Formats: sequence, C-alpha cells, structure tokens
Amino acid sequence: MVHLLCLNSGAKIVALLRFNEQLFLKVLREYNVVNTIMPPYFGVRLCKMNPRPDLSPLKFIMFGGSVMDPATQAEVQSKYNVTVAQVYGMTEMLMTMGCDYTKPTPLGSVGQPRRNVEVKVVDTQTGQALGPRQEGELCFRGPMVTRGYYDDPAATAAAIDADGWFHTGDVGYYDDDGFFFITDRIKDFIKYKGHHVPSAQLEALLCRHPAVLEAAVVGVPDPLAAELPRAYVVLKPGEPVSEDQVAHFVDSQVSDHKKLRGGVVFIDRLPRTAAGKISKKLLIEELNKRETTVTTN
Repeated sequence: MVHLLCLNSGAKIVALLRFNEQLFLKVLREYNVVNTIMPPYFGVRLCKMNPRPDLSPLKFIMFGGSVMDPATQAEVQSKYNVTVAQVYGMTEMLMTMGCDYTKPTPLGSVGQPRRNVEVKVVDTQTGQALGPRQEGELCFRGPMVTRGYYDDPAATAAAIDADGWFHTGDVGYYDDDGFFFITDRIKDFIKYKGHHVPSAQLEALLCRHPAVLEAAVVGVPDPLAAELPRAYVVLKPGEPVSEDQVAHFVDSQVSDHKKLRGGVVFIDRLPRTAAGKISKKLLIEELNKRETTVTTN
C-alpha cells in the first residue's frame, strides 16, 4: 500500500529485495532518500550503533511489521533528528488506521481509524467489547476490509464473525483521544499458569540492555506451568555479560508471572522473513532441529 501511494504521488521508489543493513545505509546516501519504512529491530540497532551512521538527507522514518516500544521510537527520533512514526496494516485491510503527521501523535501510537472504518477492541477470552486503555484483540469492519479468503471458507469463518467484524489477531488498546496502540500478537502470548505473558514487552526490555543487540521471547513447554518464557538473545560483539545477568535485568522490572523462568540463551543470529521480521516459527524449528541432532548424536 505504501508503494502504491508513492507511485500515485509520482515519488521515486528504491526497493530492496531483502532488508540488508549495510546496503540500506548505502542506498540512503546514493539515492538521497527522504522517507523510508523499516522493521523495528533496525531502530534498536540504530540506537546502539557506534559510531552513529549518517542518515542525511533522511527526514521521515516509518516503522512497521512488528511492535516497537515508545522508548526506542523516541531515541531514534532524538539521535537522528528525524520524524518517526509507527504504522499498522494488514494485507486483509487497506488504510484502516493512520496518523496526521502534521499534528502531535502519542509515542507508540499507530494513529486513529480512517473514515468509513469501524474499530473495536474485544476481550480475547469472552469477545466482549472493551473501553479505553483496556487491552484486547483489534477488530475492524468497513468497505476496505476483505470479504474473505479465496477458496478457503474455513479461514474466512475463523477470521470474520457473523456480524462482519474481521478479527486481526493483534492485541492493543486505544486511549481517551482515540489513538490506538499495538502491543502484541495473540499467537505470541506465552501462557504461564493461567496468565498471558506478552512476549513483545519482554523483548522491548531486553533490547534496553546495553549489551543486547536483539532478542526474541518464546514459550517453552512445562508440565506444571504450561509454558515458561525463554529469551533468545543476540549480543553486541565483545560484550562481557552472562545469561543470568541479562535474565536478572528483565526479572527485576516485571511482575512475577512475567519473569524469564525459561532462562536466557545466547545465539549468533535470529532468523528473519524477507521483510525483516523476526520469525519465531523459524526460530523454534531451527532449535528443534538442533536439539534433535544433539539427541541423535
């Protein structure tokens, strides 16, 4: 959709087949890129790069594809003197949410509903509509929302209810002024002793640690608790920190049920999709293959 809007306005587009950090920085300079969109993890890296790269003439950055914590958004904006916004969208919905970037928008917000769009936040267990600052699943209804999935009635029925509401699977809330905030994905919730533990919140805390480059938190099976939160962490090169120290950094800042009882594991890299998102599905598959290989040997 962003590409279509650029084409419609006559803007030049420089597209990368895959997100590559060094190539991205090179393209910024060579093509004098003014506006860009990038995955949130690169925002974290920009904050920790030393020496700091020159992003001029860049003026506007949109972060999208996954959750970015407000602290990182503010830090990128301050360090690089650019306007930073978070955007939200799905293939199934066209321009249902947006910001007027000429007016103040709360940090972390993905904006307000567009015209002709209905939005509600519902309890993930009961489906009951929730009020301001109550976290639940985002649901949309309107002419720009898909009518269903081609030749897949089961998937359509699972996503669109009898009243025409499309259930996104994204968790968030709206404030008293109608600004929406995305906090996690339902499928990424970790279930610990009846509690829903938001992995995105733990990942944001991990990335605030000065030694951590990036992190992914997943649930590991446990016979008593259902799942235990475990963090897979990529460190900045040469950082003298232990896994226990990183775990304590997070555990000291969260409620008891959110603690990293599954531990912290240092790894060399996190698998990504072509769009630059961390793929927890691929991460779990890789780890399962590694454990199977070790067991077999």
